[in-house]
Amino acid sequence: MNSAQPLLLAQGLLQDPGAAALVIGVTGHRDPRPETVPVVRENTRRQLRQLMAALPHTPLVMLNGMAAGIDTEIAEEFLEVVEQQRSNARPTQPLPRHQLVATLPKTPKDFRRDFDGDAPGLQRFEALLPRADAVLHPGNCQELRIPPLPPGHTPSSTDPTPYAQQGVFVARHCYLLLAYYDGHDTQLMGGTAQVVSIQREEIYPLFVNVAEVAASREPAALICHGTPRIKHPTPKQQLGEIRYWPIKGHSDELITADPTIPEALLQLPRQLEAINRQVAAPDLKAAEEPEGLHTRLHAALSETAGALKQQHIRLIELVVVLGFALIVIAELLEGTFWFGGFLLVVLASLAWLPRLQQTSKERFIEKRSLVECLSVQYLWSAVGVELDTADLFHVRNHNQLRIARMMLRAVKVQLLALYSQEQRPMQDAMAQARRWLEGQVKFLEGRIRNFRLYNRRCRNAAWVLGAGAAAFGFAPLLPGAANNLYIVAIALLAASASVYAYGELIGYEETANRYERSLEQFRRGVAALELLKAGEVGSLGADLADPWLRHRIVMEAMGREKLDELNDWIADQIQRIHRPGG
Repeated sequence: MNSAQPLLLAQGLLQDPGAAALVIGVTGHRDPRPETVPVVRENTRRQLRQLMAALPHTPLVMLNGMAAGIDTEIAEEFLEVVEQQRSNARPTQPLPRHQLVATLPKTPKDFRRDFDGDAPGLQRFEALLPRADAVLHPGNCQELRIPPLPPGHTPSSTDPTPYAQQGVFVARHCYLLLAYYDGHDTQLMGGTAQVVSIQREEIYPLFVNVAEVAASREPAALICHGTPRIKHPTPKQQLGEIRYWPIKGHSDELITADPTIPEALLQLPRQLEAINRQVAAPDLKAAEEPEGLHTRLHAALSETAGALKQQHIRLIELVVVLGFALIVIAELLEGTFWFGGFLLVVLASLAWLPRLQQTSKERFIEKRSLVECLSVQYLWSAVGVELDTADLFHVRNHNQLRIARMMLRAVKVQLLALYSQEQRPMQDAMAQARRWLEGQVKFLEGRIRNFRLYNRRCRNAAWVLGAGAAAFGFAPLLPGAANNLYIVAIALLAASASVYAYGELIGYEETANRYERSLEQFRRGVAALELLKAGEVGSLGADLADPWLRHRIVMEAMGREKLDELNDWIADQIQRIHRPGG
């Protein structure tokens, strides 16, 4: 797509990345024994086919370092399985876009030097690299770069740090790691043992990254294929032995010769498949807003979040109406035989309804969080902000939301792959991002205005009903007044409490106050872009090598604000669910 073509996506993306991928990482030895290669390739082939059959709408994205040995063997196997699936498919059958993403520890030019003395390995690499769907390396991916060397120092071709950094990247962004390992820890930085340790959230002695020390991983799975190597004559994990992790009830690890992936490791991918099935639905229409079209994944999640929100609102309405009815009925039954039984029904309802609310509310929080984070990730990727929303999405201890962070990592990989091949048309992308920012301001202004109005209506209605209840409560004191007017007073008082409770449960005032803070920040962002547009800031200290630097600063700041507001909202909502009195 060239810069002359209009950008149709809301956050300035070049194209729709499609369904969220299941990201598979690969790590293994460079020197597998020749007799091991056919066995591990056959077992891997069966596992890839199993995943494709179980997840027909979910693309598989393989992160592969493309080194000699196992990396090359598994990359070739992956491409063969993908090609076979395409050749066996019906002409009208839609298939997910599986991708092989080369994840190089060095730029391709420098990486070729690591094949010094291995002409066959280099030849296979040269044949394989053009077949990769994308090539990530330190030149186009910040997370693969190592810290700069001190002045006067030159990089060494034997420095293992780039390989360690590559291993961290693969483990952090994949859900499923395929490891080809003989069980021997060589105590070398960047080796297979280190990547396996990261995947299992173990602290490896030669850690190079904060993420290796802080146990903040998303849900992850490991399949470790026993792969004897030439370097060690007595492997600890034998050929054909496969270890699956984590598996409850098997000391967290299942050791078997069966290459069939256990269902325990497929639970999360099946949840991903359910979302992607909705993305692939022919009747799904991507939402078109003033700033442009949204991606299909964004539209599917937003549609689900909207339905869950309506379900939650209906539940609140049910609770409010039920509360009103219970108060009135309790008053009518007081002193009768049925009062004790009715009281038990009331107590049981109070115990049951919060649990019913919890499930729908947690699902809504998950989907809404994904929608907001995707908006920021799309925006940042479009304008070249090299940050990962999953790192700033701070709710780590809630299982359902940790799954959301795993999906965000997958989308980030897909976007990295997209922009490794396409040049960003920055002027068009920034114009789209600006429209998104202005759209946020209009959205927040409208929501704040409406929420303040709804809150006033609820409170005014509660005051009016309360005043009516007081009037009817004192009415029996008047001469000639009916004695049963107190029932009307009770009904009006219950209605007053119900209306007030509805406004509080929906959270109109609290949400409006939270949006006020975000609105102020987004207005500052629009003002900053206006200064850049007018040239009042761009000429001061402008970086000629990166003329869009200041624009990126604005967009990074606005994305961070969006995520900060989201984190605050999630923390508040989770507390309301699990500790309503906290």
